[in-house]
Amino acid sequence: MVTIDSSPRRVPLPPPQSTCAKLKTRMKETFFPDDPFRRFNGKPPATKWLLGAQFLFPILEWAPTYSFSLLKADLVSGLTIASLAIPQGISYAGLANLPPIIGLYYLKNSILCDQTIQDGLSNLIYH
Repeated sequence: MVTIDSSPRRVPLPPPQSTCAKLKTRMKETFFPDDPFRRFNGKPPATKWLLGAQFLFPILEWAPTYSFSLLKADLVSGLTIASLAIPQGISYAGLANLPPIIGLYYLKNSILCDQTIQDGLSNLIYH
């Protein structure tokens, strides 16, 4: 027979902090959930420059290992998304009583903005 310990567990309170320290901790956790510059610590200057360029231009990191099979998969996924997004953009423009071309312009701009934001976020989160 298994016995279960039902005694309450006590969690200690965190040590008191000043308001400024709390604000600094919360801002750091919000904007830098994982230290994006940890890869730069203790590296020679040339390596820091390379890592900095890869941070700003992610293509420099993944392009050397990119293969033809990945290109085929990317083309299929791009065509799939386009086949869904183009009619959706045209339909939304129609719902707003706008010409269909406006929906396509919106689609182009949203793709560019989304990709820019995703690249920046992936640099902060995954590196």
